[in-house]
Amino acid sequence: MVQFNFDATTVAPNTGGADVVPAGVYDVQITKADMKPTKDGAGAYLQVDMAILGGDMRGKTIVDRINLRNNNPKAVEFGCGTLSAVCHVTGVLHIQDTTQLHGRPFKVKVDMVARQDDPTKNGNEVKAYYDANGNEPGSGSGGGGAP
Repeated sequence: MVQFNFDATTVAPNTGGADVVPAGVYDVQITKADMKPTKDGAGAYLQVDMAILGGDMRGKTIVDRINLRNNNPKAVEFGCGTLSAVCHVTGVLHIQDTTQLHGRPFKVKVDMVARQDDPTKNGNEVKAYYDANGNEPGSGSGGGGAP
């Protein structure tokens, strides 16, 4: 048994699950990035967690899953293109460790979509990445710069 005092009326309860935000463009920064196996175990994706930096959704997390190892070469090509976009908008074009991408502000455009595992519930899908000034990746804008 662990004894301590806690008043649940002073803390909002966690409701579980990922944050779902309305469709829009948000200022974000990467807070976490981990390689995870695909459900079938035959591939892997980079899960990128991004914290929203301002507005009503400040502190909420947007997640993107970037497919980097897959039996389908088109999926890998798309995933590598997405990772390249992230690198360009953060200004880190050569990475050895994903922590190099952390804490660098940029923007994402997200849509609210029905979840594949449960179409009665919504989730978010990242549709586009922009640098901190709203420029598209590779536009020569110089990326998001240092935090």
